[in-house]
Amino acid sequence: MLIVFDGLDGSGKSTQALLICKYLEKRGKTWIFRAHPSDDNFFGKKSREYLLREGKKARISASLFYLLDVIHSILFYYWRRVDYVVFVRYLMGTAYLPESIYKIGYLFFLRMVPSSPYM
Repeated sequence: MLIVFDGLDGSGKSTQALLICKYLEKRGKTWIFRAHPSDDNFFGKKSREYLLREGKKARISASLFYLLDVIHSILFYYWRRVDYVVFVRYLMGTAYLPESIYKIGYLFFLRMVPSSPYM
């Protein structure tokens, strides 16, 4: 099962996600926790680097590296045999794209990644 925490910076996403992981572990469930941008791969590091820069090119680069970071997590972690995959940040990372392309980015992302019928 995929659990996603998305929201504004500093809103407690990681705190809540880790609390869920502790809850699951106490009940004997297996889980993987992934936060984005990640600090354990090239794409996540580049996304974070561009997030600290200003300008349209930096926003586009940050979003594209973010997308690749999430895809990396999906390819390497989502399909593992665990009861739960807990992600901090998922589709809302495309909201950082410039207004002229964020809808395209969101739709592209939505078609590429696992999602719930409730999304």
